[in-house]
Amino acid sequence: MRRALAIWQEIGDPAGTARALFGVGLVFQVLRRDWAAAMPYFWPSFGLAEAVEESGDLYGRSEIHRHLGFYYLVEDVRPEEAVRQLGYSLALREKLGDPRRVPSALVALGEAEMAAGNLQRAVGLLSRAVTLAREADLLPWRIQDAEESLRQAEAALSAAS
Repeated sequence: MRRALAIWQEIGDPAGTARALFGVGLVFQVLRRDWAAAMPYFWPSFGLAEAVEESGDLYGRSEIHRHLGFYYLVEDVRPEEAVRQLGYSLALREKLGDPRRVPSALVALGEAEMAAGNLQRAVGLLSRAVTLAREADLLPWRIQDAEESLRQAEAALSAAS
């Protein structure tokens, strides 16, 4: 992956460079669970995210915003910034028009809204995620994940009332 990054940088392709930076960052974040090693790749990828969208890759840009949102949700805990980044990711996935990509974005945004204390909004987003996951006939574990997040948000809302 680092060789691909070097090639994209060498030929001066900003969209390719962004995707490669993001890919290397994913290895550290997802496989190694090492945010400190991932962020030096994610930040410049984020800086080049517009080039990714201009190349026609809405999903790629959505993923960049998604993982930056996760960073603000679980590592550098700033729920409002997580909501902002995950909201961008959702908007891009909706623009993409693939109904299979929207439920997971709704779950992530709903969880960020919960962390930010916006429980009513979280319940609405997660309820929509469950409905869309079922309509898209996603894998059972994906539907169950959305349902569990919805139950948690409803319980938190009920406890807050």
